[in-house]
Amino acid sequence: MKMKRGVELSLNTVILIVIGLIVAAIIIYMVATSAGGADDDLRSCRAKGGVCKDQCDPGETGSRAFIKDCDNPDDICCRSDPW
Repeated sequence: MKMKRGVELSLNTVILIVIGLIVAAIIIYMVATSAGGADDDLRSCRAKGGVCKDQCDPGETGSRAFIKDCDNPDDICCRSDPW
């Protein structure tokens, strides 16, 4: 009788571990897919405090590195602060 109870406990433990791993994989997948756009948001012109323009005004610094959110691909991200 004792052997059967030990086997049941082991089987229950394995089932719980498998369910836990499945839940962990689902959570990791959800976090990874929702955080994928964060990099684009951080590298956008607006996130850097800039404005998309075709030409920067005097006293502004321009960069083409942060033009992901600019409508026109020829625009420059202009900021009054240095990068």
